[in-house]
Amino acid sequence: MTKRCGPRQLIVLVLLCVVVLVQPKASRGLNAQTFVNDEYAKIDFDHASRSATLSVLNYNRPLLEGLRAVRSHYGWKVDLEEPPHPTVPRGGQFVSTYPESTDIYATLSSSRAAVLNKIVSDYNQAGFPGRYSVVPQPDGSFVVTGTAIQDSDGTYQPVTPILDTKISIPAEPRSHGQTLALIMKTLSETSGLKVSLGAMPTMWLSGVAEAIGGNNVAARTLIRQTIGPDMVWSLYFDPKLKWYMLNVSWVERDMKSWGRRTTVP
Repeated sequence: MTKRCGPRQLIVLVLLCVVVLVQPKASRGLNAQTFVNDEYAKIDFDHASRSATLSVLNYNRPLLEGLRAVRSHYGWKVDLEEPPHPTVPRGGQFVSTYPESTDIYATLSSSRAAVLNKIVSDYNQAGFPGRYSVVPQPDGSFVVTGTAIQDSDGTYQPVTPILDTKISIPAEPRSHGQTLALIMKTLSETSGLKVSLGAMPTMWLSGVAEAIGGNNVAARTLIRQTIGPDMVWSLYFDPKLKWYMLNVSWVERDMKSWGRRTTVP
């Protein structure tokens, strides 16, 4: 005969389950920290050895997803641009270990460049269907942009980043959203590929920007002038639709270990 649990035993059982669920995972040391960017990318920091390991699992765009995690963790201004892959990029596990210097959270470009170049170099040598370059910008930020795609025979063919395309738009006062929409429209007409706006802060779109425009100017330059110093973009390409999508977000440092997210000034 099965013995049923009384109310008191049931309460005890529930409490035990709660304790098990909230019990922290075993630490690998006092100086170890794990930063998790949703279910795909993870960065493990071992501050004792001043190194960090970026791990990305089961994602079609492991480099871009990993760099989004790095960008968010450190609060760096790094723009990400995908090349026009002929097919959906092949995912898989990507791991990169890089040195974590004492000034890695600071604004020194040399520290950021060393990390970004190490991660991108590891990715380029791992056989994924795309190759990228780290391009320093005049304002001290960086662009990680796709510079080659892989053909069906496995060879890599160089491509020109679409935001290198020179376009012309009149310099007139417009809202942020109107200026970006005009840039996307002109870039689409000039490049022959569809480029449109994706996710971005709604309230920011209606804000009035300065009169932005110019003749024969790289689209990337016009986008940066429009969004200003406190935002970054991620440009993704859909190979089935032959369509680029530009997502814009604030530069933020994800303080998940402290239970909050802060905007980096």
